[in-house]
Amino acid sequence: MTSASWFLFPGLGYLAAGLAVTFQRLRRAEQPVRWATALVGLCLVAHAVLLILRDYTEPTALLMSARELALLISGLLVLAYLATARWLRGIGVAGLVLGVAGLALLAAVPSLPARPGAMPTLLMSPWLLLHVPLCTLAYLMYALAGSGGVMYLVVSGLLKARRPIALSSSVPTLESLDRFSDRLAEIGFPLLTAGLMAGMVWSHEVWGQLIPETPKQMLALAAWGVYAAYFHARHARGTRGRTCAWLLVAGFVLVIVGTLIPIISGGPHNFI
Repeated sequence: MTSASWFLFPGLGYLAAGLAVTFQRLRRAEQPVRWATALVGLCLVAHAVLLILRDYTEPTALLMSARELALLISGLLVLAYLATARWLRGIGVAGLVLGVAGLALLAAVPSLPARPGAMPTLLMSPWLLLHVPLCTLAYLMYALAGSGGVMYLVVSGLLKARRPIALSSSVPTLESLDRFSDRLAEIGFPLLTAGLMAGMVWSHEVWGQLIPETPKQMLALAAWGVYAAYFHARHARGTRGRTCAWLLVAGFVLVIVGTLIPIISGGPHNFI
């Protein structure tokens, strides 16, 4: 078993815990799944140790590829959820967040090299050290906000169909989901804006263009435009409900596609 393969264990643990929490919700059980909470904590500790062992000699290797970055983002996603779990109690996104984190690890690990390589000269820029962390934090916020958006659409659909499960006390209210998603979107938008600006400066230094016309950059700008539309609809026009939820979900889908597309399209981000 290679060093990269060990990441499969926390990935499977996150996925198992996410499925357990989701099943508990569907059963409308009031008590939390205690073993799932313990499993997530154990997997997060193992995840952190594996990251340190893999990257302590090349700490910037996490910026080299989407697969390497997925190792970090999945752990940060779980950590962000645990850090805000008390605040988010009753929101109902735990199963979705843990499932996304687990699947990210399971998808990234099979194609990872045994050890990360050295940082290419192309990536040695202080603007990159701003661009990637800021965008990563923004994507974490929007992953949680998008999860809240998905839950809002599911619960509102159940209510519209007059399904009894939507009236259960174990299912989050539309108001709590709406408030949760908006708070995280408020944090994510300035981070994403600053991250994209740092990326434009870096792009100008390396390629002489602020916005290279590649699928990666176009999708990043499209995602920013969707989130800007969300803020305009939410705070300028007072829009609430399904419209805002759909905008958050659509924006995060663009983020995911934009992260993955360099793998097949090449271009300035082909190192990803």
